Amino acid sequence: MEGMTVSEIAVELEISVDAVRKRIETAGIQPITREAIYDPSIVEKIRNVRMGRPRKSGEEKRGE
Repeated sequence: MEGMTVSEIAVELEISVDAVRKRIETAGIQPITREAIYDPSIVEKIRNVRMGRPRKSGEEKRGE
């Protein structure tokens, strides 16, 4: 079975292991095995998962 560990995903996305874990949790993705092996396709699924508090209506981005 082919899969990726959280550490391998972190290297692929160039983010921390903790950030990968949080994005996986936020995206609701479950590991393939009990050893936390994930399907390689989740790299693209979590690449753009945004973290943090959602903006309130009418709130502008910083720097605008």
